[in-house]
Amino acid sequence: MDRSGVLTPTTTASSRLGPRDPEFCTATRSKGRGSPWAKDCAASDDRERSGWGDEATVSAYVSNFGPVSDEIAQVLAARAARSELTVLDLCCGHGALTAMLCQAGANVFGIDLSDKMLERARRAAPRATFIKCDAAQLPFQEEAFDAVVCNFGMLHLSHRARSLAEVRRVLRPGGDFLTATWAIPQASNAFGIMLDAIRAHADLACAPHQPDFFALARASTAQKMMAGAGLRLTAHDEMTPLLRLQHPDELFTIFLTATVSVSMLIRSQPDEIVARIRRDVAAAVAANCTAGGGYLVPLPVVIMSASRT
Repeated sequence: MDRSGVLTPTTTASSRLGPRDPEFCTATRSKGRGSPWAKDCAASDDRERSGWGDEATVSAYVSNFGPVSDEIAQVLAARAARSELTVLDLCCGHGALTAMLCQAGANVFGIDLSDKMLERARRAAPRATFIKCDAAQLPFQEEAFDAVVCNFGMLHLSHRARSLAEVRRVLRPGGDFLTATWAIPQASNAFGIMLDAIRAHADLACAPHQPDFFALARASTAQKMMAGAGLRLTAHDEMTPLLRLQHPDELFTIFLTATVSVSMLIRSQPDEIVARIRRDVAAAVAANCTAGGGYLVPLPVVIMSASRT
């Protein structure tokens, strides 16, 4: 793919971490065993980078969350992809969305900080151009893209305000930003079941501070964050894919092995606490999600779009 007019000539495609944005950098809140609150998410950033560099974690994510992520990618691709458009896939992960955009005839650039994810993305979308870089310091010229997409990437970033400002900078006038994030947890959905069990038993003071994982899932917060970056929120819609399980204990195993942020919360606890969390998660799945000899756990998603102002 011709990179002329897209890449900034003086910028290298290196891995860099920009300054954190403390206004959106919050600690996970506990319901009883302590409420850690800090603005410095450096430990979380380091663990995110390390976690998504682990082949076992990446493989588990693609196997377990991949079907849902790919379902949402189809929605984003249908809205963003048109022939001959130049599109940036921000935090491209394993490249499923990138491949869909390429198949629709778009010229696609994908960026991510995980070498393991980029390896998979290059195999999935050989026509695309991939660069290892930080979403807060994009190596592209201003107004380089007709659209920017991000499928479950923004929620992993503690420096979201700067990343959104970068999205606005590289979008052409009238360009669209489309992104997906996990919805606010409820008692009967996957994140709700998992986080309720963690809050009931865990000492969250043992866990590293993390960004507010669900900030963009709240429409008012999403609108404020987008506006702060010079973007106008135009849609904030929810849909509910289902996570299909064979055994009620699978949900705990998925979050333990196929995530970074939730996994680090679990692994920060003593063994007896982890056992209690596992027990409660399995019981909640068995009580609320039984379906046809298996288990269907709701995994609601928010899909939003914004335009450059």
